[in-house]
Amino acid sequence: MNHCKNQFFFQLRKWLTNSSDLIEHFNIDINVKSSILNLSVNQNSKTMGVFWNASSDTIEYNISQELGYLKENKNITKRSILSAISQLFDPMGLVSPIVMKAKFILQLVWKEKEDWDEPVYDNLRKNWIKFLVNLQELKNIKIPRPALLRNAQSLEIHLFVDASEKGYGACVYIKKQISSGIRCNLICFKSKVAPIKQLSLPRLELCAALIGSKLLAKVKGAIKLDFQKTFCWTDSLVTYHWIQGSPNKWKTFIANRVSKIQTLTHINDWHHVRSKENPADLISRGAIVSDLTRTNFWFHGPHWLKRNSDEYPLKKITIP
Repeated sequence: MNHCKNQFFFQLRKWLTNSSDLIEHFNIDINVKSSILNLSVNQNSKTMGVFWNASSDTIEYNISQELGYLKENKNITKRSILSAISQLFDPMGLVSPIVMKAKFILQLVWKEKEDWDEPVYDNLRKNWIKFLVNLQELKNIKIPRPALLRNAQSLEIHLFVDASEKGYGACVYIKKQISSGIRCNLICFKSKVAPIKQLSLPRLELCAALIGSKLLAKVKGAIKLDFQKTFCWTDSLVTYHWIQGSPNKWKTFIANRVSKIQTLTHINDWHHVRSKENPADLISRGAIVSDLTRTNFWFHGPHWLKRNSDEYPLKKITIP
């Protein structure tokens, strides 16, 4: 084998790490180093984008300076609202309850059947401006990036689903037992605005259970870790009753969805949870920034997830 006598070295650029040892090892030029990595595609066009702060190892949000213009612009139309919402970049769904607030406003605009460039009525305009003002507070949110620990002593995965007349959604948490204690973190979410053609609340709750079951299957397939236990939580007794029964007992709409849920999940993994202890409630109703930051409820789940599984609020529900 011929060995090349001349060795060529290239300066390593366009990369980022939160490891000071790696930075020193590769002798990165101080002018090249940066502690911020934008995760948004076409970052300059985003009203709300995501970036990773390597120094603090946190996921943070940057808000476009154009929001000031949008807030002061008196000519707020269906087109301008839709344009702004399409630029809310949150692929992991870490602040999905806030994004849902915007989608609810857009749905109201659609119901009014206004022209694309016709100014929206005053109450909608006020709600939209209020949303934009609140959105700017996202700059104060810092979410720890590490969520998975492969050296965990035990792993559980928790799915929460919920629906309201406005929308429905699901969120997934991973709980791990490590030597220093128990940790539980939000991993991802899925949400949808309720259709304009109104469905009953029980049917919307069932739709939430279905998209949650699909989300859970995707997370398990992507992460490929050995979860000792799986828990699926709903605050709807009707939905719980449907999932526990045979699809043949129900009409087509319910039967089809129950059948898919039972294919994707095990019926024994489903449990009932109180509404006030269901973090998916924030998705179905929408929330403001302070709702997410006031407690650890959204980012870490209900307080009892910090306990052992035999202390969960599991109630035996009799199905007639």
